[in-house]
This record gives sequence, structure tokens and C-alpha cells, in this order.
Amino acid sequence: MYNDVAYAMATAGKLLPTALEYARKAVAEEEEASLKLKLSELTVDDLPHTVRLAAFWDTLGWVYFQQGNFAQAEKFLNASWMLSQHAEVADHLRRVYEKQHKTQAAARMQRFVVPAAPGSAAAAAKLNPQAASLNFNNPDLVNLRITKLDRFTKGTSSTEMFLLLAWDPAASEFKVADWKAIPGSDKLHPSPQVMNSIHFKLSSPDSAPAHVVRRGILGCYEYTGCSIVLFEPDRVRSVN
Repeated sequence: MYNDVAYAMATAGKLLPTALEYARKAVAEEEEASLKLKLSELTVDDLPHTVRLAAFWDTLGWVYFQQGNFAQAEKFLNASWMLSQHAEVADHLRRVYEKQHKTQAAARMQRFVVPAAPGSAAAAAKLNPQAASLNFNNPDLVNLRITKLDRFTKGTSSTEMFLLLAWDPAASEFKVADWKAIPGSDKLHPSPQVMNSIHFKLSSPDSAPAHVVRRGILGCYEYTGCSIVLFEPDRVRSVN
């Protein structure tokens, strides 16, 4: 509720101090709730936490944008974008870059913006990801979800898995706190050292403790080497 009201206020450009208070509260509550996530007890009901965190970061960034605080807006919107790759967030971030006169960055984000249907509301797009879908065949977009690794095994093998990522303030990045292979796909068995060496293209806008759950495929291939490819959070709807 706090998030939805804050977003509506920001979009209307009304009561922005109250919108900021509500958006901050929504983010803090969701970040705190994310700390309770455990892969050993993961259910379908846990999956929306990551989607909500990205959406709430976007809302707070959007409030900052409307207040003219473009530095803070960029931090929250970029974190939301790297986590969600949602078209609406791309548009918000594009607007920030335009205000900052970062022409090349704005043009780059424009490539990820897909116009919504006439008359559709931004809030509706958040509830229905297909209302503001992206071209997921875009190589630039796919590359955001790929992390290359040093080869750690011979031959070709892969494993689909869930990962619990925790913000590490000392390293200033999200690190693997736990992982669990999807039953029937556990053909590759990475060591803790391999998992700890992954540097994900994710950030925390406020360095607050937070966990995110991601699903992806860790694989090693003859010609392309080893990498992990993360799925879009709002397209993960099963724990099997």
C-alpha cells in the first residue's frame, strides 16, 4: 500500500514529501522481509519478494526524480533496472540521464524502452509485466544477465539452480549466500570457491542488508567457457 500510494503521488507530482516517506517505508519493510528468505524452505509465495524489491526501489527512485534529486534517483533506479530489466524502469532511468545531460547513457536506455499501449497506466504495467514487455532477444539485454566465470571443469555440463544472494557491505556487491540445484538438472557441482567468485551485475542503492532470490543456469561449454545466466525475476513462477 505504501509503495502504490507513493508511486501515484510521484507520478502526479503531488505531496512529494509524503511520497518520499511512504516509499522509504515500503523499501525498508521489503528489505527487512527479504532477510527471512531461505532456499531450504523456498515456496512459490517467496518468489515475488525479489520482484517487489525491484519495484519498490523503482518507486523510491521515481520520487527522488520528481523532487529533482537526480543523484539519489539514479542509484535506486539503476539498482532496480539491473535487478528487473523492466521497461518502465528503463524509461525512468532514461529520464534521469537526460536531466543529468548524460546523452549516451540516455540513448542506451532508450533502446530498452517499449511504449505501453495507449491509455495504459504505469501502475498497471507493474502489475502486468506484459504491459511493458521487453525484447528479451536483444543481445544487450541478455548480456546484463550473463556473468562470465573462469573455467572450473572440463567438458560441457550445466545445472539449473536457485541462488540466494546477500548484500555484502565489505565487498559492496551481492554474493552467493546459498544455492540449490533444481531436481533433475544437477549435472554440474560447483565448489563454494566457484560460487563465491561470482561478481553479479547487481547493486544495492542504500547498502542496507537485503537478500534476493534468483533462478539461473550455471554452465560450462566447450567453446564459450563457463558462465551463469540469470532468469528475469518476474518470469520465475515455480520452485521446481
